[in-house]
Order: sequence, then C-alpha cells, then structure tokens
Amino acid sequence: MQILSTISYFKTFNGKEIKLPNELSKDLLYFVGVVVGDGSLPIKYNDQKQRNYVVSIEKANKKFISSILRPLFEEIFEINWSLITRKVKKKRKT
Repeated sequence: MQILSTISYFKTFNGKEIKLPNELSKDLLYFVGVVVGDGSLPIKYNDQKQRNYVVSIEKANKKFISSILRPLFEEIFEINWSLITRKVKKKRKT
C-alpha cells in the first residue's frame, strides 16, 4: 500500500533532506508504535515562529534506543539523530 507515491524526500527547517517512506513496512509501523508508546510530538517553534516538527522518544533503556531504535530510524529516514541522556528527579536516567 502506497501512502505518498510522488514524494520521496523533504527538507527540514535547517535544510537537511530526510527520506519520507512512501510504503508501509513492518519497520515503519514498529517505529510509529514506539513513538505512540514512549514518544511525543511536542509543539516547538524556530526563531521565525515557524513550527518545528520534533519527535521525542523517552525511555530508560539506553541500550534499546542505541542498538534497536537508532539503526531503525536511520534506515527508515536516512538521517542521523542525537541521543541525549538526562536525569529525572527520583527516577532512572532517561
């Protein structure tokens, strides 16, 4: 099943090109499930008050994120992403 057959790449606000999957796959559906379960799509704006579409995934399992999600994301969208660790008060590192 094709989602968008005419678009294959789009540019981000800072000019990076990102692959836009135009077919549903097990990997894409898995990634969407992770975002729904452990992620968020926060409302953020850049300096020109234009909306930035940021995907945030918070999970305490760094090994899962770095060994499963990062390679999956890079394969699906052909872009590198940053992994940031932060300490939440009275909780494990996220």
